[in-house]
Amino acid sequence: MKKQLLTLACASFIACTCFGQTMKKYEGLLFDKMSPNGQWTTQAMQGSVVIFNRVDSVFYVYGDGEGGSAYSIGQGNAINNDGIIVGGISDSQPAYWQDGEWNLLPLAEADTVVFNSADGITPDGRRIAGTMACTKWDLNTSGQMLAPVVWTKGEDGKYGMYQRLPQPTRDFSGRIPMYITARSISDDGKTIFGQISDYSGMYPCLIVYKEDADGNWSYQTLGEELLYKEGAEFPAWPNYEPKQPNIKNYMSETELAEYNNAMALYEDSTDLYNQGLIDKYPSYPLYDDYLKNEAKKEEYTQACDKYEEENEAYQDSTAVFYDVFYEACTEKAFAFNEVITSENGRYYVCSLSYPDPDGDPLAWSQETITVPVCFDLQAEGTPMTQLDGNDVITCSVLNDGTVFLATPSMEYTRNAYVIPAGSKKAMSFFDWMKAKNLPAYNWMTENLSFDYTGVEYDEDGNEILVSVPDSLIAGTISVNSEGTVFSSFLWDAWSLEDKGQYISYFIDLNPASGVAAPKAEATEVKVYPNPTTDILYIDGDICKINIFDLSGRVVYESSSVSSSIPMASIAGRGTYLVKLTTTDGNIVVKTVSVN
Repeated sequence: MKKQLLTLACASFIACTCFGQTMKKYEGLLFDKMSPNGQWTTQAMQGSVVIFNRVDSVFYVYGDGEGGSAYSIGQGNAINNDGIIVGGISDSQPAYWQDGEWNLLPLAEADTVVFNSADGITPDGRRIAGTMACTKWDLNTSGQMLAPVVWTKGEDGKYGMYQRLPQPTRDFSGRIPMYITARSISDDGKTIFGQISDYSGMYPCLIVYKEDADGNWSYQTLGEELLYKEGAEFPAWPNYEPKQPNIKNYMSETELAEYNNAMALYEDSTDLYNQGLIDKYPSYPLYDDYLKNEAKKEEYTQACDKYEEENEAYQDSTAVFYDVFYEACTEKAFAFNEVITSENGRYYVCSLSYPDPDGDPLAWSQETITVPVCFDLQAEGTPMTQLDGNDVITCSVLNDGTVFLATPSMEYTRNAYVIPAGSKKAMSFFDWMKAKNLPAYNWMTENLSFDYTGVEYDEDGNEILVSVPDSLIAGTISVNSEGTVFSSFLWDAWSLEDKGQYISYFIDLNPASGVAAPKAEATEVKVYPNPTTDILYIDGDICKINIFDLSGRVVYESSSVSSSIPMASIAGRGTYLVKLTTTDGNIVVKTVSVN
């Protein structure tokens, strides 16, 4: 169902337009994906998806995260310039969004999909890469949870049945992989990028699928040799794990009925005991007491003895394996689901973690170093280059190999860095932008400056309150392949007195980007407390209020503006979008939670 929520002339931003170039700042929104041309951005949180058409200033909202269908956006290059967005509905329906509607991707009639993720789409929309778990494939029985697939659009303009991509049948240790994914796809649709995780699920490495001129797919793993020590040889993993016999399979229907009656009596007696109506606690019924057929009892006993013998051998074999495994593993691992690739299919970047050799041995958890690495798929041997940085996530890589990073990895208040093509050294995103485009740099310094306060620790572990005025914070950056369109988000914990908020911003350095220039300054509006349990207060020059739930339904609107709104009585618990029209014509949108 189409949910066209808001049409905004200018939505909660401070913005300017210089020589046709556009810079905008959005408050209260976390845009973590964008199309290469910057027209489309998305926010996906807890089963709810917000899709924003930046040119037409239209929001679409799906799912409320509280019952009903949950929506997701793909983890790779999930949006193309035509506004086709791939993702999923709940856990069982791979889907794509186009022209305000969700469309299901085709599945075989016999498929029972237990997980789906459509993750990457080509610019022309011809191909979609994704990851699925399907009961028909019997993956769970083998131990593999996820497998890579690709959908291709036919001449009739419709997507055909998915094609399962080829994959390794064993991980680096000789066991069945836990999952193999397909997350991102190149512009021409002939290169797909994903990850392969070992049997334990702890050590992922990278995988690339390529299609040849005849339409045949092959794969190549990257970085797998980093996961284990050179020359390591792993013993054979047991072919199967013994299954303990189930006594119910040896009982007749009559015996099972007698047991079930005894269990019902036990539960009733337990209730009476808890109420103090009987003095003796009842005895728990055992299946063994109700298996009375001597032949079946003997058959069950023999099956248990066989299981004990086989299980002991199995446990001995796995113990031998793990002794070698833990000694051979380097404890290096690529970041889960961090699949960052250039649109031309040449570069694959990811962060790689390994134990800090100088880490504190008494730390609660092992201290690690996390560095960015880059694979060049066109270079002979597909070499890996380790780049500058620590505690990073990789965000984007341009077609020329320029890499964008953000740190710290485990927080949403991050700063961005750039490693130019041909270099290994990182530089501040602000310094990079200053050299590339001075008007954009000036806008960033004016709008991304915060009076930072935070907690650091001294050598003895004591907390130290740190205050740094006018701190420049760039957030987590997404960049198109030419390095001309940028989208970023960050957590701002300092600008509002009572709460933090997400901030997103957008920069388009292309001349005549096609977006009309909004007013240079947005009216200051405060909405608090957020979350609220009842009354929501609004400070600012407001002439109209509209409140929407996440299905797009209007729950409140007023032109006679009050400074307080009884959210608990008019809306109830949940998450809402509050649209505020200011007296000078700006529109501010805030996300508000009612607990």
